[in-house]
Amino acid sequence: MHTIGKFALGMMEPLRPKTAVGDAATTIVLPPPEKHGCIPLIDALAKCHSSREFAPDALLLPLLSNLFLQFQAVVL
Repeated sequence: MHTIGKFALGMMEPLRPKTAVGDAATTIVLPPPEKHGCIPLIDALAKCHSSREFAPDALLLPLLSNLFLQFQAVVL
């Protein structure tokens, strides 16, 4: 491996997820995501706009499940 590759891997070390402890280790069962009605990522990004308003309520688990599915598609 080249020196630059070793350097890059060394810089990424702090980005690795840490093992959950305490209450964070609790598993939450999410409902399956809805896979119908989705639009291609490029279209969604084209329609995207920034907003800074936050609701006081927590996200609903079905919405959270769908967000995780979409984030997985972006990361993979």
